[in-house]
Amino acid sequence: MNKILTIFFKIYSAFIKKTSDYIIFESANDYFDNAYSLYEYIKEHYPQYKRKYLIATKEMKQSGPLRGVTKKEMLNPKNKLALYKYSLKSKFIVFSYTNYWKIFKLPENIRIVNAGHGEFPIKSVEKYYDYLYGKQENKIDIAVVTNEVKEILRKRYPIVEGHNLVVLGTPRTDLMFHPKINRNEFLRSISIEKPEGKHIILSMTTFRNEHVPNLIYFKDEFPIVFDDNQVSELDSLLEKNNQILLIKLHHSQDGVIIPTNYKNIKFINNADLTRLNVEIPELYSIADALITDYSSGFIGYLSLDRKMGFLLADSEQYSNDRGYTINNFKDYLPGDKIYTREAFLDFLNNLASPNDPFKEERHRVKMIFAGDYKDQNCKSYTDYYLENKKNS
Repeated sequence: MNKILTIFFKIYSAFIKKTSDYIIFESANDYFDNAYSLYEYIKEHYPQYKRKYLIATKEMKQSGPLRGVTKKEMLNPKNKLALYKYSLKSKFIVFSYTNYWKIFKLPENIRIVNAGHGEFPIKSVEKYYDYLYGKQENKIDIAVVTNEVKEILRKRYPIVEGHNLVVLGTPRTDLMFHPKINRNEFLRSISIEKPEGKHIILSMTTFRNEHVPNLIYFKDEFPIVFDDNQVSELDSLLEKNNQILLIKLHHSQDGVIIPTNYKNIKFINNADLTRLNVEIPELYSIADALITDYSSGFIGYLSLDRKMGFLLADSEQYSNDRGYTINNFKDYLPGDKIYTREAFLDFLNNLASPNDPFKEERHRVKMIFAGDYKDQNCKSYTDYYLENKKNS
């Protein structure tokens, strides 16, 4: 079947005028990843290029105008002829989650780039990489952040050897240093009546039960279990400390039941970010500290050099169920390792302290996984693919 498709598309390509004036973007079911960041940057700095964005869901089609994606730019990935046509007209293609180009054989001058999450994967991603890179026609550029990351991935995931691992930095850090978000206005938008002086603790943990509805967040999805009374006590402690615990839900936690009756614990998902026109790096920019676990989100946050806590109560179970990219991953978590409710509450109580025992460790890990990038890293991508400048 693939041979038949290859022959068909080869014949079809003879009737297509190749212009190299398009750039195609793919980011699964929303607009919260590196592909979208590059879309915004290219739209602003390279208006001479036409853009196509793959729209996989009705929700993407509806929210596209809010995210600046016009109807003319939208492209249905199910329309393989249109996808192939615009691919042949592209300067380069950047995707994150779904490799729609497996069935095509594109000319080598059309660079296909997997920007992915753009951050080092602590969790094992073998199946994900097999899905992206296995059994396909085209060589892909895999964008990584540092040379150290490139070498680790080569050793851990043999499937990447058939592709180009290109060091291009993280394209989203510019939003952390030049955010358009207003801290107090944002807090008011999530029902914080008196936001002045509040300290924001951003929680971004990975999912435990993917796409399972009717789970209770603090019982089934938070890495450390809290019952209703303990959540109330947590809310009171946050009030006392003048803190807001802002929980950014993972996109795989849709359907989870979240509490709404707390003054200092707030939840936000991708739909909320779309409505408020806020990017995840902008959440980083206003967060005084980060709570996470095995999620790669802390890699981006390292650039801000702020305190972090890692919730590791189920690390052994996670190791048995999924595993990690590096065996000694805890040596690369530059913050408090938290295994109990008591330790978590102590972490919150101690955030205001000037003591910062992990500052040097954060710098060490940043240089390994995030590099010394601070600003406009979308530029490193566009210099490489649009200006033909060699990456450093």
